Amino acid sequence: MESEYRIPRYPTHFIERVLHANGAVLTLRPVLPQDAPLLQAFVAALSPQARHDRFHVGLAALSPAVARYFAEVDYRLHLALVAETFTEEGQPVIVADARYVARDDRADVAELAVAIADGYRGRGLGTLLVRALVDAARHADFSALEGDVLATNSAMLALVARLGFRTRPDPADASVMQVELSLRQDARTESRLTLPAVRRLAA
Repeated sequence: MESEYRIPRYPTHFIERVLHANGAVLTLRPVLPQDAPLLQAFVAALSPQARHDRFHVGLAALSPAVARYFAEVDYRLHLALVAETFTEEGQPVIVADARYVARDDRADVAELAVAIADGYRGRGLGTLLVRALVDAARHADFSALEGDVLATNSAMLALVARLGFRTRPDPADASVMQVELSLRQDARTESRLTLPAVRRLAA
């Protein structure tokens, strides 16, 4: 029998609204349990290349169990931030998902993953989300953020390089680059995002 998920205290300080270069107003916020169907729709709507960049396999859709895992997080060992907008009919749509998950074998290290809908790439949204995750991971006392990025994913490699991640080839897989950011150096004051102002992303 599956245990019942109980939502921890919701970290509202991550909520922010931004104006994307395509004109959409996006709400950046921590994921909620009821987002599972929206996450399934988000992944299904990604281009095959975008899905491959994120999952490194030929995944076409999230199963209900995986979608539930992605949506039911504890906001510390597993933190996910999504970017949400609305259709003309007023229906919510997730257009980005960025998250970290603590490693099973090293609880002080978290693994990073990011996916951005094709029409929202290249305008600073991924940078904004990853910076928020870096701040969150640092203040959750992780020592490092790391991840595996396909060597062909030049946009993601450029993003993490700008944010100070070290990059090296995976010795076991030439198609993958390992990226890592130490969080013990250059400790920063906590960056809290606030709701009222709408920030404009770079055009």
